[in-house]
Amino acid sequence: MPTLDLYILTVGLGNAVLVVSPSGKTMLIDAAAPEQRHTELILAAMKDAGASQIDYSVVSHYHWDHYGVLPELSDKVPILNFVDHGPNVELQRSEEWYQTHGGSKENPIYEAYLRTRAKGNHIVVKPGDTIPFDGVETTVATSAGKVLAAPMKGAGGFNHAGWMTPLIAENQQEDSQSVGVVLEFGKFRFIDLGDLPWNVSYRLFCPENKVGQVDLYYVTHHALGIDRETMGAAHQSAKACPPCEVYGLRPRVAILSMREDFVWRLTTPEAWQRLRLSPGLEDIWQTHYQAQGGPGNNPPEEFIACLHTPWREGGDWIKVSAEEDGSFTVTNKRNGFSKRYPKGKPSQVAGKPRSSAADPVPPEPRAAMVDSSGAAPRFVLAHTLAGHNRFVAGVAFSPDGSWLATGGWDGTAKIWDVVSGKELKTLGRHEMAVTAVAFSPDGKRLAMGSDDTTVTLWDVATGRLLRTFGDHASYVLSVAFSPDGCWLASSAAHQKVLLWDVSDLSAGSDRSGGSDGSTRRGPRTLAGHTLATHCVAFTPNGKQVVSGSRDATIRFWDVATGRQERALVIGPHEYPVYSICFSPDGSALASASAFGEMRLWDVDSGECRRTIRTANKQPYIWPIAYSPDGRYLVSGGGIGIVQFWDVATGEKLGALTGHEGAIEAVAISPDGRWLATGADDYTAKLWRLNG
Repeated sequence: MPTLDLYILTVGLGNAVLVVSPSGKTMLIDAAAPEQRHTELILAAMKDAGASQIDYSVVSHYHWDHYGVLPELSDKVPILNFVDHGPNVELQRSEEWYQTHGGSKENPIYEAYLRTRAKGNHIVVKPGDTIPFDGVETTVATSAGKVLAAPMKGAGGFNHAGWMTPLIAENQQEDSQSVGVVLEFGKFRFIDLGDLPWNVSYRLFCPENKVGQVDLYYVTHHALGIDRETMGAAHQSAKACPPCEVYGLRPRVAILSMREDFVWRLTTPEAWQRLRLSPGLEDIWQTHYQAQGGPGNNPPEEFIACLHTPWREGGDWIKVSAEEDGSFTVTNKRNGFSKRYPKGKPSQVAGKPRSSAADPVPPEPRAAMVDSSGAAPRFVLAHTLAGHNRFVAGVAFSPDGSWLATGGWDGTAKIWDVVSGKELKTLGRHEMAVTAVAFSPDGKRLAMGSDDTTVTLWDVATGRLLRTFGDHASYVLSVAFSPDGCWLASSAAHQKVLLWDVSDLSAGSDRSGGSDGSTRRGPRTLAGHTLATHCVAFTPNGKQVVSGSRDATIRFWDVATGRQERALVIGPHEYPVYSICFSPDGSALASASAFGEMRLWDVDSGECRRTIRTANKQPYIWPIAYSPDGRYLVSGGGIGIVQFWDVATGEKLGALTGHEGAIEAVAISPDGRWLATGADDYTAKLWRLNG
């Protein structure tokens, strides 16, 4: 059976991947540093593949360890086509720039490449171009700092890890110009993004995932994890492997190229563990053992091509042989260890995109309750709310249950009549997505959190903007009012929770002081988390505000003082905490995290009462809500199904279908008779309790 073969070569610091099509055509993606052993290794891999020439040499960018060997290699074998992004952008920089970033305008390796390139056919590619490679669809995803303008076929779902990827300084080096390619052989998909830096990756994968999922991921830029404190902002900009990329691709297998003595502060444990926790990942393979990482940050030895020695006679590689049905086999040349990954993988996207822009309302899906125990609440679909033209990320009932607020990625919040399902009004317009909504306890105000880093406060009756809070440094992920309406808490994709005093508004006055509703009143900052704070909630008595974080902890803060309550850090989770909610009596706290895990905590003791895990280990349970009687939990998430859980036993009571995309938000009305859901299919739905 014909196969697509990939040789991931052990070139250490740098990349070199030899790709051989089923017909025997060859593509060399990057070509390592200019060392004779690297030339010999490429030639050995070509000999193993029965190849006598390089049909396409793809140079991701002009750093010496990605193309340096090409002049010497071209003296040994013919290279027909040279593919790159165009001129070297670093040659346009000033001398002062080089003093900060290193290197020199004098670049003999680049000049040698230009002379070599002139011997063959030169192709400058842009995103969306295809490279004609026999039997293998090869798509350029990135080039010259630009990314795909539209999703690839089968991609386009909303990337839930976008808010976990705060932008950093823009990269001005050649890394940002990287030519990234996606290879598709039947159902098998492989991606190599060169040294694509953090921010450019974000633009490729957010807010919509323009690539979709892959089977094999050649890990970008050696999982580079440079931190600002260690190396400075200029070098931090080269940081790679962001959450939106790793979790958006959801690879079955990742292959990491790195030198055995690569400085561990660059390839950080955090980046390696991010790979390890990627949903659906079966294995990580490595070109070299990373001595400074230790056993906890390396795969088992049989998955490592070069073990403890910098170079073995003849060199080593990891070979991947893929078949059209999506199955593939990975083999370690060093020891002959081989593992087969059979066909059959998760669907290409977690959230189904709209079928066409001309279709303003998607077809009405079938709604059904699948009851596994006979004890599930019997909800039936009452209304599909199709007023937003992007993903619906937040839902909230008014205190009397008569209205529903929805927040959408179109930058608006809408108010709906619950009984009739009619849209009553649209509140404001944020510059970016509205990610969270919350009614004040008296139902007169609505708080909105947004990706534009602001929290806004609106008068529901008049639609007037009352306040704009702009003190967050990243995307706002959650908002919540205290039970007395005097405080507004917000969390964002940074480590801090902000607590706003809005008691003047609850008393009926408005101290905003400006016609635009802005305010200069500073927030109370609750600092203690080490990573992004995903969610925030008040205890039912209003004395404490609680936050959950990507650092896998849940922290309780005293509202009056802003201090973290001692002994009430009741984590850690095995995975990041995405959502929290209190039982009606305040004695228990429910939390949800990645990979389908929920925990029920005793608030007084901080002990975990129960752990609930979904049978299918879905990539995340995003929103959760307690029923008003405290009997069951409702959860949404990436598989587009609402699930009901018995609090007393942890057993699944039933599941509700009807959405065609990942469920972003759930809420239950105060009387328990209505359920609201918001999803990536651009709709919210209102479900009525039947009986």
